[in-house]
Amino acid sequence: MIAYDIDSIAGNDYAIFYSDKVKSGLELDFENDDSAFVIGCEKLNINIIKDSDTSNIVGESGSPIIDTEGEVTGVSTTNNSLYYTDISNVELEIDKTK
Repeated sequence: MIAYDIDSIAGNDYAIFYSDKVKSGLELDFENDDSAFVIGCEKLNINIIKDSDTSNIVGESGSPIIDTEGEVTGVSTTNNSLYYTDISNVELEIDKTK
């Protein structure tokens, strides 16, 4: 594990892991675009991509929030769409390890 923090109300709720098995992933948003969608969970029988203003259900914490370009803007942390971890907070923690 690289970093961990849990304070969803303050916008800091994340766990960052490292794996040399992951070769690529979603691009980060650097233009501060508005969040538009949450990538949901097919196993929970919900849409794979849904409007970011929709309430999340148990099991979706950690889902990426993306903009219309498919770039990650945040991480879903609660069932209230107003509370999430901005991707810049996670990026700062990753940068500290470089």
